[in-house]
Amino acid sequence: SIMSQERAPSRAAEGLGALMTAAQSRWDASAVPLCPHELTAPTLHRLLSCEALKAHITGGKGVGSQGDGSAQLVCRSEAAQDEAMKIVRGLGMEPLKLTIPAQKAVRCAVVPIAGTCSGMWPATKCIGPWLFPIRVGDIVKPAICWLCEELMAAEVEKIILVVNEATQVQMEQLFQRREDMAVLDAVPANEAAYDEELLSIGKLLVFVRQERPTGIRDALLQCESIIEGEPFLLAWGDHFCSSTAADGRGYVAQLLAGFDGSHSVAAMHCVGKESLHSAGVFACRQPPSDKEDVCWPLSHCAEKPTIVYAQEHLKTPGLEQDKYLAAFGQYVLTPAIFRKLRGSAKCHFTEALDDVRKEEGLIGVLIQGCRWDLGRTSSYVEALQAQAGSRAGELPAKRARV
Repeated sequence: SIMSQERAPSRAAEGLGALMTAAQSRWDASAVPLCPHELTAPTLHRLLSCEALKAHITGGKGVGSQGDGSAQLVCRSEAAQDEAMKIVRGLGMEPLKLTIPAQKAVRCAVVPIAGTCSGMWPATKCIGPWLFPIRVGDIVKPAICWLCEELMAAEVEKIILVVNEATQVQMEQLFQRREDMAVLDAVPANEAAYDEELLSIGKLLVFVRQERPTGIRDALLQCESIIEGEPFLLAWGDHFCSSTAADGRGYVAQLLAGFDGSHSVAAMHCVGKESLHSAGVFACRQPPSDKEDVCWPLSHCAEKPTIVYAQEHLKTPGLEQDKYLAAFGQYVLTPAIFRKLRGSAKCHFTEALDDVRKEEGLIGVLIQGCRWDLGRTSSYVEALQAQAGSRAGELPAKRARV
């Protein structure tokens, strides 16, 4: 339906109004001649053809079996709704207000945690980087806990974990099984209370099995049926990120602020040329002139480019010398990504993302925050060092609204 497929409210209203108007026209053409005495409905058509209403509605139609009974009008905005009600009363009719609340633009997140990690072997022979301990303030948690808290703070309703047999057991143990009381009795009360938060995260989890580490393409395609044609958030499970935004917004909230329902969005940060070999890199030919504008229209994507290639194809005006826009580790993707991934069995994620960019556009959001790849020893050590002096309160509030 239009309401489920179109996330931008204004476009949903235009589409629904046009559909109602078309339905009324078909009814008038095919049904009214069969019983003109009952179905001509002059009062209904006086309402639908009212010139004063047209500036405030996108369309409308009669209700039920038609005739001079009830009608539905789709208004352009809340203010337009108020004006339309005044006009309807002026026509001697009694309007009733109905507001359909906007659906959340992104309700689902995908977190792949079924892959291998050679950069931290043999530590990753037993556990993946998503379970590496990260200390923030006085508390130490597995990295994936911090990520899931961030997703909950952004009001994500479903977290799809792409797992293998071993990681599913680990996630069930972490998020869906209450800790033994003998263990909780031995830790401070404020830390023991965190077990309830783990269980609340567990209620949002859905597991999708990827038994062999066949890559992100296969992982995403296995999630397609669960996502059900909606835009979704993709976050790498082996990354740890934190926000530095002055207003306290988390990095996921910052990313979602750039999504209007029509284009996929990539979280970005600036890196030096020495980091190009380990990142997806973007280019923006026309950066926003307004510093308050968070959306950067991207003109190119490349995975782990050479310095020579980046200097030739990935320069972005306005950045410092030898600085580039690189992936921060999260994306909001429209369903178009699945079509691109299915197009080639060997298609890399960044290639598919660039194909989506060519077809429907791709927006970058420059994140105020820091990111570490926990699959690399040096990056993991940097993450630990960076968080050692932080306070737990510096992270986004767990229930902060986007």
